[in-house]
Amino acid sequence: MGNISLEMNNQMKRGIQSLANGLDILDILVEADRPQGVTELAAKLDLDKSTVYRLLSTLASRSYILQEAESRRYLPSLKIVSHGRKIINDIQLRSVAKPFLKQLTQSTGESSNLAILAGVRVVYIDNEDSIASLNVQAEIGQVAPPHCTALGKALTIQYTPDEIKNLYKEYELRRFTTRTITTIDELVTHLKIVKQQGFATDEEEYYFGVSCIAAPIYDHNNNVVAAVGISGPSIRMTSERIAELAPSVVRAAREISLKLGQRM
Repeated sequence: MGNISLEMNNQMKRGIQSLANGLDILDILVEADRPQGVTELAAKLDLDKSTVYRLLSTLASRSYILQEAESRRYLPSLKIVSHGRKIINDIQLRSVAKPFLKQLTQSTGESSNLAILAGVRVVYIDNEDSIASLNVQAEIGQVAPPHCTALGKALTIQYTPDEIKNLYKEYELRRFTTRTITTIDELVTHLKIVKQQGFATDEEEYYFGVSCIAAPIYDHNNNVVAAVGISGPSIRMTSERIAELAPSVVRAAREISLKLGQRM
């Protein structure tokens, strides 16, 4: 057992060191003013060329770097730029939306949430909790399915039926309550209604006792980039109250969209 544990520990150390070396290569390529070759990188990192080449091959296979055809030198790919831009956009989005989340919670008395779509998952990136003794709270980083949540429906509001089918082609529309939509055709029909009215609702489709309203947020290209919504206990968030509060949610989404440069 002692030899096995020692070998596992050594493997872990080697893995950590390889990761560190790979990140060092990325740092050099990003900061360099020209593409770098294997020999240059090996000298800068004090590593043998075979190790550097192996790390470069791994980074290239994951599309984080590119190799020039003629010089055979390496440079960072736009994937790094894309990741950086996404982080910047998410930070900007949260900064722009925060005052509206606070205002929405104050005016409605319910918890407000900001979310984005990552694959087939709704990801909460900010929230403002209600001070009511009975409330619904979501944590930043929490994920949820899009087919049965108001935020998820708002995030997929501009998808065509074919795009919806493609999005869910390898994803089961899991039933969470007796009110959950569980077929693609039903979801497509439902999203048409959501698009017409400009907001989405979830009346105990994900959790019993919880109801939500959400509206899409658009960027300067008029693409849906996020959604804002409110959540509360169904005993308070009745169908009548949802109808009363929906305009406030839509208005918050519109104001955030305008701040992000949406063209009306």
